[in-house]
Amino acid sequence: MLGYLDNPEETAKTLKTLADGRTWLYTGDLDANPEVAYSCVIGVKDPRRMQRVRAYVVLADGVEGTEELKMELLGRLKKQLAAYAIPKEIIFRDTLPRTLVGKVAFRQLEDEANQEAEEQTDQKREG
Repeated sequence: MLGYLDNPEETAKTLKTLADGRTWLYTGDLDANPEVAYSCVIGVKDPRRMQRVRAYVVLADGVEGTEELKMELLGRLKKQLAAYAIPKEIIFRDTLPRTLVGKVAFRQLEDEANQEAEEQTDQKREG
């Protein structure tokens, strides 16, 4: 993206050149929470809805993962997201798996969650 046509003010707010000379596109769509270090949201198989949204959250140093914090995060998300995009569950973890280049390995999280869902389904059938 080179900028907004005939709109230098919007271009200046969106495209930022950093000290290293690289230009970054600021979309403004991230939910900034000082309690959250980083997170990953995935789709998990669901027998009734086909899929549900699950968020994995690594908290900032010194922040405790409580039910109250989950409710606070969900409250913030409800103000910014469509109802279908709001996580049905938030799972706090100490770390998230990473790829070789350092990105969150969301496919590994999906595999873990879907294996967990299959095991729960098998247990219901047996029980």
